[in-house]
Amino acid sequence: MDPERIYPLPVSASLRPELGLKPTNRVILYAGNLGEKQGLEILLEVAERFHSRPEVVFVLVGAGGGREKLEAKVQAAELTNVRFFPLQPNEKLAALLASADVHLVLQKKSASDLVMPSKLTGIMAAGGCAIVTALPGTSLYELVERYQTGILAEPESAEALWAGINRALTSDLAPYRANALAYAKRYLQKEAILTTFEQQLLALTPPAV
Repeated sequence: MDPERIYPLPVSASLRPELGLKPTNRVILYAGNLGEKQGLEILLEVAERFHSRPEVVFVLVGAGGGREKLEAKVQAAELTNVRFFPLQPNEKLAALLASADVHLVLQKKSASDLVMPSKLTGIMAAGGCAIVTALPGTSLYELVERYQTGILAEPESAEALWAGINRALTSDLAPYRANALAYAKRYLQKEAILTTFEQQLLALTPPAV
């Protein structure tokens, strides 16, 4: 992570006004690839359950092969609480992340242990709380559970995702946000990583004779 590019911002400095979001909205943000491995169709099922709560808005920012299909399903279901926006420039990334009450890091079961999602590192660097879908026993699950950086939910389960979002909307997320930022500063910041790497190399170097 680059702390000069992604860092915590107050909601007052977020992109909410630019995105047409109200101060009273509870924003559930998914930012990233709108592709197949994320299983975003389940998100639409969850959004339908929140249709009677107009303050809860699902914001999808990004592009990908699945976007047109998702937009068509949103229109067919008349989901007015789901909004799509294009990818934002790098200089607006911190402000975009500050727009969310809750972030989403969604993976299918088959992809939950392939790699740590890059979007999660950005969310943690911004001091955000994410709902992360991951299976027990995977490195992603163990990281979130061990450091308490977010809320875990079963992948590919609309019921589990709905429960996770409900939990997030009714909980004090400050501890999760603080843990996420602390993890990012310790393990993801460039300077911290390079300093640790240098120390490890020096420890392996035999003393000069």
